[in-house]
Amino acid sequence: MGHGADLGTELDADRRLIELAADRCEAEPDPARRRALVAQFADAVGQHVRLTSKCLAGALREYVPGGVELSRHTERVRDQVDWTLGRVAEQNGRGGAGGELVRTLALQTRGLLDEERKRLLPALEQAVTWHVLEDLGEKVRAGRH
Repeated sequence: MGHGADLGTELDADRRLIELAADRCEAEPDPARRRALVAQFADAVGQHVRLTSKCLAGALREYVPGGVELSRHTERVRDQVDWTLGRVAEQNGRGGAGGELVRTLALQTRGLLDEERKRLLPALEQAVTWHVLEDLGEKVRAGRH
C-alpha cells in the first residue's frame, strides 16, 4: 500500500495515548473528573487489547516461527489486563474505581505494551515484509473507527 503508518507506529501511538490517560487519571484530584478520565483510560486499554488480539496475535500465529507460543503467552497477559479492566469498569460504574485498581491496570497494561514492543513486534518485523506491516497498521487504524 505504501500510504500509512505501519503496525509499530500504530502500537506506539496506542502506547502514548494509554500512558497519557493513565497519568491523567493518577493526577486528577476531582472525583467526578477522575471517574470520566478512568472511563477514557479503560476504553483506550480495551480498544488496544481488542485490536492487538485480532491483528498482532493473528499475524504472529500466521507468519512467525514459534508465533503460536508467543501469542499464547501474550494472551495470558492480555487476559489479566482484561480481567482488571472489567473490575475497573464495574467499580467505576458504581461511583469510581479505586486508585490502587487503576494503578494495577496501568502497570499491567504497561507490561503488555512492553511485551509487544520488545518481543512481539520485533519477531513479526523479522518475519514479514513492510507491506504486511503496513496492512496490519491499516487494520488497526480501521478498527479504531
